[in-house]
Amino acid sequence: MPSNARGSQFILLLVAAGFLALGSIQGGRITKMREIERFYRWALTAATFYLGARIGLLLVVPGTNVGIFWPPAGLALGLMLRWGPRIWPGVALGAAVALGPEQLRDHGLLLGGAVTLGEVVADVLPVLLATRWIGRALAGADPLARTPDLLKVVLLGGLLAQGLAAAMGLSVIWLSDDLPASLLPSAGLNWWFSNLVSVC
Repeated sequence: MPSNARGSQFILLLVAAGFLALGSIQGGRITKMREIERFYRWALTAATFYLGARIGLLLVVPGTNVGIFWPPAGLALGLMLRWGPRIWPGVALGAAVALGPEQLRDHGLLLGGAVTLGEVVADVLPVLLATRWIGRALAGADPLARTPDLLKVVLLGGLLAQGLAAAMGLSVIWLSDDLPASLLPSAGLNWWFSNLVSVC
């Protein structure tokens, strides 16, 4: 991708973060420290997802967003486990800014917007579900403290949630005609494995 396209994506990320900041301002002043903290967490999550996606997109199946390694999957799960599910807007923003411009360029406004929305949902929903599943399974325990708890994270956040992410993402690719039907099974396995590697 040309450097000017990357620069415009970064500017788009900054503008979107500015809109998030405006959402924290009421009556011309910032109302609470909690809102400032939430904004910084959203912005940090969006920037982390965006940078992870840029790295992941360096190794993709041509014509798709299916890569060998998808760092945002593990980064988003780690941040949600740390800060809670309320950071999902940051994940959504990072995914939209990282993946949207290319889809809009390749497919136009209507289909490109729909594909971007599908990819954003495929990045956000499985991580939200994994956070909930892991939270219930561990009942507030540190997921890294004991081997059985770590295995629950791998099972729930890796195998199950990332399998769901792969199925959702693959359906978006299929609907956009970005990949021949004969390659869908291998692309789905690749998608699942690249997310799983990131989580584990």
